[in-house]
Amino acid sequence: MVLRPLPNDLQALILKHFNNCQIGFCWEEKALKLAEVVWTLHPKIAIEVGVYGGKSFIPIAAAMTYIDQNRNKHKSYGIDVWEAEEASKNYEAGHKEFWNNQNTLDLAYEHSKKCVEDLNSNCVELVKTTSKSFLTNFKDEEVDFLHIDGNHSEQESYDDIVTWWAKLSKGGVLALDDIGWVSEAGLNFCKERGSILWEYYYTPGSAWGSAIFFIKEKN
Repeated sequence: MVLRPLPNDLQALILKHFNNCQIGFCWEEKALKLAEVVWTLHPKIAIEVGVYGGKSFIPIAAAMTYIDQNRNKHKSYGIDVWEAEEASKNYEAGHKEFWNNQNTLDLAYEHSKKCVEDLNSNCVELVKTTSKSFLTNFKDEEVDFLHIDGNHSEQESYDDIVTWWAKLSKGGVLALDDIGWVSEAGLNFCKERGSILWEYYYTPGSAWGSAIFFIKEKN
């Protein structure tokens, strides 16, 4: 797959909304790469698991909005539970304390809602639920683009990767965030079934700020 460059007006749209979204953990190069994948695929369904404040979902949603042009032929869903007990599940001390703060999650949810509302798009939807609950809404191989950035604990990240992989269409793209934290077994699962489209290490040697995108080749 050769990624198509973003039209100038689309790139400007993405950066405008990305810069207005102040809560989250995404950097500009990754934001534009997420949008490039969406622009290249023109997915009917694009999903992000783990929205938090919307920083990485907004580039996806903005690109989908540009593609759809209010024709209701494309849909982007941002999934997150925004609930402390679930969000902090299976984390060790430190990370668990951060994700177990309900006030922080409530603020992130309200911020992500505002960022989505600013898009003024009927093809973008935030869904407050667990990823396990939401994936039952889709048939196998129905989703064209997935960004998994939810709970990064070993068990939860592995479960997200494996269960959502079945929903990904052949030739679809799965993007993983903070790959130094996610399950090594989950990464190996993807490497055995797909090819690497793009990988980037924002902070060399650190678990945070690294990403890898896979193209699905087989189940």
